[in-house]
Amino acid sequence: MNEKDLFKDLMLLTREYHKVQEEMVSNNPASQELDEENYTHSYKWLRFPILDEYPEMQAARIREGLEYFASDALSGILVEGLRSLIAKVGLRGLSIVQDENLFRFCISGSISLTDLQNLCEQYQPDCD
Repeated sequence: MNEKDLFKDLMLLTREYHKVQEEMVSNNPASQELDEENYTHSYKWLRFPILDEYPEMQAARIREGLEYFASDALSGILVEGLRSLIAKVGLRGLSIVQDENLFRFCISGSISLTDLQNLCEQYQPDCD
């Protein structure tokens, strides 16, 4: 498979991921994670903005023990890093998959062209 095909596959999967996530958001899910008994394989999904968030939530996630709650710690670190962008850029979700000692994550969202233009204007340096 060549590079162009791989990019095309990734583009299609990104669209599919967004579609499935929007369906999940519209169903207002009660559960946001699946963990197997041994905690070495898990999937966690956080909806942005994070619902029912209390101010210490992310710090508490980061402090949780890595042995059993490593996905929580990673989600806390990523959310803290993204805090200023969540509302501005229209982030919708954070997915984390743990396979043994490797964590794969995907941060997703959407933004209209108009909102993107407004953000670009905010971030452009003053030329005066």
